[in-house]
Amino acid sequence: MRTGAMVILLAGATALAQAPAAGPASKPASDARAAFDLLFKRDMERVSQTASPADDAELAAKILAASPAARQTPGLARYMLERAHELGSKAQPGHAAAARAAEQLLAMDDPPTAEALERAVEAHIVLFRSLGGRERPAMAQKVLEELLALGDLQGKLGRWDQAHKTFVRALGWGGPKPPALREEIQARIQQANQQRMLAVQAAALKAKIEKDPHDLDARVALVRLLVVGLDQPQEAARYLNADLGEQMRTYVPLAVKSPAELAPPVALELGEWYRELAASADERGKINALTRARDYYTRYLESSSSPDLANRARLALTQVSAELEKLGAEPNWVPAGAVLLLGFEASQVTQQGDRSFLRDLSGQGNHGVIRGTSLAKGQAGDAFSFDGRSDCIIIRNSPSLQTSESMTVAMWLRPSSLGERRNPLAKCYGGEGTFTLEENGTVHYFYGSSGQDTDPYVGLLLRKPLAAGRWTHLAMVRDLRERRCTWYYDGERADRYRLSLPPRASRADVTIASGYVSNFAGRMDELGIWGRALTEREIALLFESGLKGRKLTPPVRR
Repeated sequence: MRTGAMVILLAGATALAQAPAAGPASKPASDARAAFDLLFKRDMERVSQTASPADDAELAAKILAASPAARQTPGLARYMLERAHELGSKAQPGHAAAARAAEQLLAMDDPPTAEALERAVEAHIVLFRSLGGRERPAMAQKVLEELLALGDLQGKLGRWDQAHKTFVRALGWGGPKPPALREEIQARIQQANQQRMLAVQAAALKAKIEKDPHDLDARVALVRLLVVGLDQPQEAARYLNADLGEQMRTYVPLAVKSPAELAPPVALELGEWYRELAASADERGKINALTRARDYYTRYLESSSSPDLANRARLALTQVSAELEKLGAEPNWVPAGAVLLLGFEASQVTQQGDRSFLRDLSGQGNHGVIRGTSLAKGQAGDAFSFDGRSDCIIIRNSPSLQTSESMTVAMWLRPSSLGERRNPLAKCYGGEGTFTLEENGTVHYFYGSSGQDTDPYVGLLLRKPLAAGRWTHLAMVRDLRERRCTWYYDGERADRYRLSLPPRASRADVTIASGYVSNFAGRMDELGIWGRALTEREIALLFESGLKGRKLTPPVRR
C-alpha cells in the first residue's frame, strides 16, 4: 500500500475509533478492532492463508510502522501493537518487531502492568536467542532487569507464587553473576517464599472463618496477618466486624488509603499504630509495618502545624529509618508527588519507529525522546552520558510539568569537564526554571514570572562547586508556602534564598542536557521532579538511597 493511501486510511480508522459511542452496547475494544480491520483486514486474511513466516514478519513490521500515527487514539494504537507482537512472535524473521511492539505496549502503561512486563520479558528472551555475539550481553542484562522488575511488581500485587518463580528464573538467567547481585536475587527468592507461606496461612484462616464466622481468634489472626505479614489492608478490611477491637476497626480502613489522602493528624496516628504492630512482628512483618510507619510520619511532616508533634514525628521517623536499615530493608525511597522520574536504565529505553524513548517512572507519561547519548556506569545502575554537543533528551510539555507552585528537582550529576556554561536541565528560565552549570562548577537555578525566556527572572546560586569526574547529588526545593528556595548538596542544606518573584508556567518542553547555553557534557542519573516541596529528610533519603546504589523505582500504588 502506498504511503498516501495509508495516511488516508489511518485518518478514517482513527475517526472511527474516536467516534462517540452509539449506545450502551458500543465498546472501545470493538471500535478499535473495526478501525484495525479497515486498515489491515485484507493483509491479515492474506497471511493467514500462507505458511511463510516471512509474510507474518513483514505484516508485523508494517503494522508497527503505522502505529505512531494512531497515537492519539490509544485503543487503536494498543490493538495495532498487540497484533504486531502476535504476528512477529510466530517465527524468527519477526522477533525484532515483536520485541519493539512489546516495548511500546509496556511504555503505554503507567505504572507498568505485570502482564506488559511479562510480555516484554518473553519477547526479549526470544530476540536474545537470535542475536549475534556483540549484541547479546546488553540484551541479557535488559532481560535480567525486567525479570527483577516483574518479580518485584508481582510481589507488590500479592502474587508471591509467581514472584518466586520469576526470581528463580532471574537467578538462572544469563550465566554467572557477581556475588553481590547473586545474594540480592537469593534474598528476593527467600522473601517471596516466606510470603508464599504466609499466603497459605491466610487461606487456611479464611477457610476457618467461612466454616465458623464467629471464630474470633481466627478472624483476629487473619486481619493481623493481612495487615502486617502480607501488607494487604484492603483485603483485611473485608474481614472486619463488630467483634474486633476499636483500633483495628478504625485504622484498617484508613490504611487502605494512600498517605497523601490522609489528614496529617490521622497520618501521625497511623504511624504510631504501625510502629506498635512492628514491635511484635517477625522480620518480614516488621519491615512492612515500619515502611508504612515511615510513609505516614513523612506525610505528617509535610503539613505539620504543631512544632511539638513535628519534633516527635521527626524523631520517630529517624528511629524507624534506622530500624529499617538494620533489617537490611530496601523500601521505596521515592517520595510521593513526582511528575517526572528518570532512572536512565537500559531496560527503560523503548523503540517506537525510528525514535528511542526513555520511560518516565512517575506514572505521568512524560517519556523523553532520546537524541544521541550513550549508556555508562551510573551512581545507581546505568546512567546516560552526554557529549556536550548534540546529545540530549526532549520531553514534551504537559500540564503535570507546568509547575507554577512549589516544586523540587533532584538529580545525580557527574560533569566530564568544566570551563564553559552548560545546561543539565532546562524548561524556561522566565517560567518554571532552568539549571545552568557555570564555568567554575557552581550551579544557577533561574526562574521567572514571564512564562517565557525573557525578563523578569532571577538566578539563585548553589555556591559550592561541582567537580569534574565526580558524582554529586543536587536538589533544589522551591517552597511557595514559605516563600523560599533551598539548595542541597550531597543531601545537606547548602544555600537558601527568599523568593522575590511568583513563578509562572510556560508552554516550553523540558530538555535534558541542552538549553539556552552549551549542552551538558558528562553523566546524569536518577533525575526526579516533584510538584511539591520535599522535606529535608526526604532529600537526605534520596541522597542516601543513591549513595547505596538504589535505583529510582515507580511509586507504589497502595
